[in-house]
Amino acid sequence: VCTPSRYALLTGNYASRATNETFLSRTVEDGGQTVVYFNTKITVADDNVAKRFKAAGYATGAVGKNHVIEVPGFETLPYMAVLDEPETQRRLASNAEVLREAYQAAGFDYAEALYHGNPDSDGIRALASHNQDWITDAACTFIREQAEGPFLLYMATTIPHGPINDARSWNADPRITSNGMLDAPPDVPPARETLPARLREAGVEGPNRANVLWLDDAVGAVLEQLEQSGVRDNTLVVFVSDHGTAAKGSVYSRGTRTVGMIWREGGFGVADPLDAAVTLPDLAPTLLDLAGVEYEPADFDGQSMRVLLDGEADGN
Repeated sequence: VCTPSRYALLTGNYASRATNETFLSRTVEDGGQTVVYFNTKITVADDNVAKRFKAAGYATGAVGKNHVIEVPGFETLPYMAVLDEPETQRRLASNAEVLREAYQAAGFDYAEALYHGNPDSDGIRALASHNQDWITDAACTFIREQAEGPFLLYMATTIPHGPINDARSWNADPRITSNGMLDAPPDVPPARETLPARLREAGVEGPNRANVLWLDDAVGAVLEQLEQSGVRDNTLVVFVSDHGTAAKGSVYSRGTRTVGMIWREGGFGVADPLDAAVTLPDLAPTLLDLAGVEYEPADFDGQSMRVLLDGEADGN
């Protein structure tokens, strides 16, 4: 499921190592048995890849969905709160600030276009819609600003998670964000209005397909920004899901079968196919290893996949 997967991805450790109060108190209630679900949060004291890369001289950025970093002071608004009321505006502004501060405390220099959770769980119905363009625009801004030096960007999307109906996802008002209404929609080509026609032309049918194509466009925009900034040839790109594409909360295929890619210009030396078992905690030490950032292997439950990617081991 979402939160422990994100914990493992960012820390390189199993989610059962969480130290946040909600997780620890549940463990005490259960007689010392850890129970992992949406309760494993990264605290200000926890080590993670952002802190590691920042210490190594990297600029660190995060955009999009949180769902893992502990955010003290976040006030969930009533679902039917009126957007224009002063108290609603005050709490939206306060939530945006405490969310940014939590990310900065976790090691991210740049933290913009953030959702605390899923659009429906952040609190207010008037803003409970996806805006992938807003997230993508913030990602591209960070890349432009940091193109002169090394950087780490964590881009967590809210799509293709629900809500998946058109009016609250790709076809929602493009000014809607978790912080309120933008003065003008982000300009992130290709325009979201082109999604249905492109799907019909490609002969692609089925629920949520427009949002998946919208996500594909977001990845394309980030890659194009890397190209325009002159850093694509020197950037490692990882694309991974935090649970299955058709379900979650189960150990069966629909909950565990995920998409995952690691890309760099020129590829890797790994044989195709490689029969090796890897897991999300492996990504953190792998990124550090590939970037040449020193670390102690004993600090992580995961192990670097570099020897696999370089074709120096067969995974057995």
